[in-house]
Amino acid sequence: MIRGALLVIVFATTAHAGPPVSGYDFMGAETRALQDDEFANPGMLWVDLGQQLWDQPTAQGSSCAGCHEAPESLRGVGARYPAWSPDAGRIISLEQQINLCRSERQDAAPLPHSSQELLALSALVMHQSHGLPQDVATDGPAADAYARGRDYFQTRRGQLNLSCANCHVDQAGNRLRGEVVSQGQANGFPI
Repeated sequence: MIRGALLVIVFATTAHAGPPVSGYDFMGAETRALQDDEFANPGMLWVDLGQQLWDQPTAQGSSCAGCHEAPESLRGVGARYPAWSPDAGRIISLEQQINLCRSERQDAAPLPHSSQELLALSALVMHQSHGLPQDVATDGPAADAYARGRDYFQTRRGQLNLSCANCHVDQAGNRLRGEVVSQGQANGFPI
């Protein structure tokens, strides 16, 4: 993935003429009901595992709770990712920030990409921002990465000469076989 491509989704919300529409609104009624029910929502299994991992000390004896106390202290944090990281000198995802905390503050090995543990901690932190609007900064040091992401999103490529915008802006709300084409916001189960 190119640097800045993490902000491609952010651009999808601003490239069209109308207001952004949540990915939630493109779901069917049954999927919305499943997402709204915290007991039935399968994503809550990862939130529960994340809570266990939050309190569990690493081999070096530190835990997420040791610095942040309760996960609720991170309300709003997940809504700001991807974000500029002064430590990394680039845009990073929430999962990358979790691994930076593990390696730099807990003296623990980073969790493997897409591992159950990393997904669980990410789900826990994101769950603290449930109901808050996304607030990803696209100015300041993130502006260059945002511009690269925007250009990538709009550039036609491949055999069909299509860009991401050709579907997620021009065709948002239409159907592609059995699926409704969303504007590209990945904001909740099952995404």
